[in-house]
Amino acid sequence: REIMQQKYINWDEKFSVHVEIIDSQHKKLFESINTLLQLMEKEIIIEDLEEILDDMFDYFDYHFSSEEKLIKSHPEFEHHRQRHLEFINNVKEYNNKFLAKDPEIIAEKMFVFLSEWLQNHILREDRYSFDYLQKHNLLKDEA
Repeated sequence: REIMQQKYINWDEKFSVHVEIIDSQHKKLFESINTLLQLMEKEIIIEDLEEILDDMFDYFDYHFSSEEKLIKSHPEFEHHRQRHLEFINNVKEYNNKFLAKDPEIIAEKMFVFLSEWLQNHILREDRYSFDYLQKHNLLKDEA
């Protein structure tokens, strides 16, 4: 079976929110999404895929929690938090529904979805939130 030609997602300065802890977590998310692509390059063992996805979802939860502590004072905080919750719920529901049926397809679809979602979310929402908070001196010191 031939997999779609996917490309690794690479961290770039355009994704920086200029907050070290968040940039570092975003980089780790890029790396963990890329592990799906590495897995697709060989025969997929469902247990490996489950482990990668579970670890990734746990890290997304952890990251969202860290980020939310920092952006609480943003006027649109609730909207941002809601986007995080929707993402987690959608991705877990999708995963539970399809993982057992076809691990190769789920790995590929998850890679596409996660990489596009993360890049768009950082560029559109995270950067907007952090830019606003930095501009108005509202950024909390610690995540």
